[in-house]
Amino acid sequence: SLYSYGTIRAGEKAGHDFLVYNDGTKPLIIRKVKSTCGCIKSSVTKSEIAPGEAGIIHIDFDSFGKEGKDSRVINVYLNDPLLPEIKLEINGVVVR
Repeated sequence: SLYSYGTIRAGEKAGHDFLVYNDGTKPLIIRKVKSTCGCIKSSVTKSEIAPGEAGIIHIDFDSFGKEGKDSRVINVYLNDPLLPEIKLEINGVVVR
């Protein structure tokens, strides 16, 4: 899943809610949300999503000290044996 925040000024924050839907028959558990950059903060509405329900992973990108094209990947680890990991991406351009 990809979210593009367009162009923002350095120091501004960009946020997005990624929807995670459980179309399986067992509870979907979000085990971990991980990014390689301290500029990304994440929060999860619920770590266990019942079948037929959805949860939200909220991602905040802090552009302080960044410049130019920027792309960040967030790894989400799940208990689903068929899809143990999903990648979320947030990108755009940071101008001074």
